[in-house]
Amino acid sequence: MYGETFSVSEEAMNSDFVVPIGKAKVEREGTDVTIVTFSRLVGVALQAAKELEEKFGVNAEIINLRSIRPLDIETITQSVKKTNRYCFIYLLFLLSVTMTDIQIDW
Repeated sequence: MYGETFSVSEEAMNSDFVVPIGKAKVEREGTDVTIVTFSRLVGVALQAAKELEEKFGVNAEIINLRSIRPLDIETITQSVKKTNRYCFIYLLFLLSVTMTDIQIDW
């Protein structure tokens, strides 16, 4: 997808597998900062988290939103309560309204 290759779990390879809409997935556990993203940028965030840990000792938690609406505020909130910091990575200008929703809900 998007000219990128990535591993896929056995569960996802099952023909009955459905991605739960409105439920984010914690792709990488972390303690220092929460990085929230989706789609192609999940791979970029995972690589950034690896570099942050190697170069600076920063342990980043990566959250893959998987869907924008409905937005899984609960998963994001739990992660930010744990790390006390968050960064949202996105490419589209139109998503700024959704990200305002995240900031207001806290």
